[in-house]
Amino acid sequence: MRQAEKGLSVLLLAASLLACGGGETAVIAVEDGLSTASQDLHHSLEFEVIDLGILPGNDISGANALNDKGAAAGVSWQVLGHEHGTYWPHPSQLKQLPTLPGDLDSNALGLNNHGLVVGYSRGGGYEHPVWWWGGSAHWLPGLTSANSGRVWAVNDHNYAVGSTLAPTGYHAVRWHGSAVLDLGTLGGSWSTARGINECGTVVGTSALAGDAANHPFLWRHGHLDDLGTPAGNTRCRGNGLNDREVVVGSCDDNHHPFRWKHGQFTVLPWTTAPQILWSDAWRVNDKGFVVGTEFRESGLRAVLWAPDNEVHDLNDLIPAG
Repeated sequence: MRQAEKGLSVLLLAASLLACGGGETAVIAVEDGLSTASQDLHHSLEFEVIDLGILPGNDISGANALNDKGAAAGVSWQVLGHEHGTYWPHPSQLKQLPTLPGDLDSNALGLNNHGLVVGYSRGGGYEHPVWWWGGSAHWLPGLTSANSGRVWAVNDHNYAVGSTLAPTGYHAVRWHGSAVLDLGTLGGSWSTARGINECGTVVGTSALAGDAANHPFLWRHGHLDDLGTPAGNTRCRGNGLNDREVVVGSCDDNHHPFRWKHGQFTVLPWTTAPQILWSDAWRVNDKGFVVGTEFRESGLRAVLWAPDNEVHDLNDLIPAG
């Protein structure tokens, strides 16, 4: 039986979004739990797998983000039931995050070191961009009266990024307090922002003119920069970045993840397991460690790429049974 079927936390994420200039500790969330890795140049990585648990009455949970203090944010849900945004201030504690009035579902997608959690609340056929603070859900303003969208990430300066509905489609936006800024597109009808570092640089994805292709972008100093794609690809996404502006993401053409650094793409390898369908890279820390997922015919796996691009299957760390 897979661990997720037993109701443990289902995946994801990297990090330690360290302050500009770097730091010494990486914190990594792996499928079915949290794992901490203290990285020393002269020692191998060590991991601890922690079961985050589920909300009472729920069947499955998933961690989408964590901060430098070990707190995590994600979702807990019932099979064929509602999703509940969930906050773990400590691996042994979890709290259900409220929806907006009248909504039925929510999902926490990001958080910062102050405990500000971001994500969405869903009801009436729409997802509404929110952040949670002081035990309450706060609806963030949008670009249109429909105000549909998601908040994907927030930095320690409380700048949040995501997407919200614009007249032509969903656009990448940045929020600060009650102010919302449209980051625009690379010529197409849509864009979305997925990450923001402590320097305020934003990573995301935008359609090009005609919407036949989409490229990862960096938004810096009010300007949207097209990062292009690895050779042979036309549809790629920017998912995460660190404070050194190293970007990670994945492409729909070759189903491989990538790392972008100093203008150069590196295609990240799959593991040697059989029957791999595709792989995604989601987050990168300031040491260059990347976490993501690998989809196989047998199921979902959490993976780690070291700075030298060596790939590790993190599910192998989960005890049997």
